[in-house]
Amino acid sequence: MCSAPGHKLDNCTKFLELQPLERFAQVKERRLCILCCRPSHSVKNCKSSVTCGICKRRHHTLLHFEKDKELEPTAPPTQVALAVHNANAPSLFSTAIVMIKNKFNNFVPIRMLMDNASACNFVTLKCAQKLGIPIRNNSPTVNGVGLSSTDTFGIVDCEIVPSNGDSSCKFSFEAFVLPKICHDMPPEPLNVSSWRHLKDLDLADPSFHKSGPIDMLVNVNLFAAALQSGVVKGNADEPIAVRTVFGWLVMGECPINVNTSRSRCHKGSESDTQRCYLVSSLSLDNNIKRFWELESVDPPKNIVLSKSGMSCENQRETSYCRTPEGRMVVPLTYVDPQDKPRFSNSREIALKRLLNLERKFKLNPQFRTAYVNFMDDYLRCGHMVEVDPPLSFEGQLHNVENVHDLSLSLKILGLSWLPKEDTFTFKTSLNDCRCTKRSILSDIARIFDPLGLLSPVVFFAKYLIQLLWVSGVDWDSEVPIAIAQEWPSRVL
Repeated sequence: MCSAPGHKLDNCTKFLELQPLERFAQVKERRLCILCCRPSHSVKNCKSSVTCGICKRRHHTLLHFEKDKELEPTAPPTQVALAVHNANAPSLFSTAIVMIKNKFNNFVPIRMLMDNASACNFVTLKCAQKLGIPIRNNSPTVNGVGLSSTDTFGIVDCEIVPSNGDSSCKFSFEAFVLPKICHDMPPEPLNVSSWRHLKDLDLADPSFHKSGPIDMLVNVNLFAAALQSGVVKGNADEPIAVRTVFGWLVMGECPINVNTSRSRCHKGSESDTQRCYLVSSLSLDNNIKRFWELESVDPPKNIVLSKSGMSCENQRETSYCRTPEGRMVVPLTYVDPQDKPRFSNSREIALKRLLNLERKFKLNPQFRTAYVNFMDDYLRCGHMVEVDPPLSFEGQLHNVENVHDLSLSLKILGLSWLPKEDTFTFKTSLNDCRCTKRSILSDIARIFDPLGLLSPVVFFAKYLIQLLWVSGVDWDSEVPIAIAQEWPSRVL
């Protein structure tokens, strides 16, 4: 945390000045134990017997924070990044007129904002549609200052050159599509008659002082690549001009009436907030974690069931059980238990469908050939295998020429049917490795259940996925003990 030697992290003055949540982030970033604040081991393997002096859990007291108070936002999310806090001297952001290639490979002018505090490039949906450039179906979430976030419409490939058409200064990059980047800039027209230091300069945006929409925002990488030597300054309360390949960018403080410098940010009312613009980064893992946190809601209280619903609930409560093998058995419930539907003559129905299939084969040889080739392809690919027939089978079986004998049990994509017992079985295997988030997700992905027969198992597996992301554990770190104990005993 600081350059002073000879002291531990928990005795560091700079560390103690941080908020508990910031201290926790520093400890995790340095891969230290959250209990003793030392390296080379995790809290799971820490030998210290000390616990938090507030909640008595296994973490350092300096790292204790109330989740409800410090993790939940206190205001609605906003698309913010740079804020101007001095309303008496608003800031002028650097804009440029550039040429961008459209779907016909022609270059057309747009108005671009160059943001040296942004990590990503952005273009408005209106601009992308006007250019006709394809939008790839990828919609990540964009994070800004204060972890505020907004969804995007996708990604586009962009190619821009200066407004003079100099092809030697070509920039190609990807940009995220947003409904709108910011409000018109500047918010009100500016009187630039006294800014004599800007005269005779080849400005990147000759109309920088006129309020107008922003079509594109480019990040700090492009901003840095476009810079050239040269800065022109005026008075202390006037903006400066910076030379770039696009021309001279005008930016900085500009004196305008305080009543015209109101906020254009969506946080609060238009009359009492500061102007904010976008700086962004992306985090897929954090977004998935946030999704599971949103999905984790408490069940509603005081549920009112209908008469039929109450009947089904009573049947379930009095009839479900767990077998010695650990399987949960839940009966089918009926609106009226005294009038259960009868499922009879199922063999006759199956036989009728089989005979109907035979007739289709005779009437349409091309369909028969395609059907047989499809089944043979399943055999060759290993998606379906023949096994030994059962010792006995009740009833007579009807064979279909060139179609596999129905007396054989089938095994398709991990699903096996045993005709003797008339049951379906599933087989899967676990990764022979440490219990990490990566290995658990790999095992869960092997469960193939298109018919939903394993819904109780798959449901619990998805619940474990939720716990994994909410826990914040790394991909290759061992999962918390509570999750490791549930996996795989409760799933496989």
